[in-house]
Amino acid sequence: MIAAVFGLSARRYAHRSFFRKLIELNSNASFLPEAEFAAVENILPDPEIAAERLALLSQIEKENASKLVVTTRAALDQPAPSRGMLRSASLEIQRGSNMAMPALLSALSGAGYERVAQVTTRGQFAVRGGIVDIFSWQTSLPPAN
Repeated sequence: MIAAVFGLSARRYAHRSFFRKLIELNSNASFLPEAEFAAVENILPDPEIAAERLALLSQIEKENASKLVVTTRAALDQPAPSRGMLRSASLEIQRGSNMAMPALLSALSGAGYERVAQVTTRGQFAVRGGIVDIFSWQTSLPPAN
């Protein structure tokens, strides 16, 4: 794996511009963003950025990530889950799989998913009769009906 790292002296957001240009040449590149920590206590970081970071770290752990990662020095310095932790905390569910409803709902709640009437953002799930809609942290779009 090769990492293109931008330091503090780099022009702000230069890494994003570089990544966009790189994608035109190599669509297999990945981007590891910096986790944005709130300047004010008791405010959670951006869930979209956290999901993007976790998705790439999970791919790296499974060894199916792209071989080229663009990031910043600060992103590399930020804490990440220890090797094996993401895999052991993952619950992989395939469309059409058969799992006991109480066990599934308990697993989703235990993983930090919020139960709502209709999913609209990452980290939510909704129950409609015997159907469970899940908006995974690793996807950018809600489930298709």
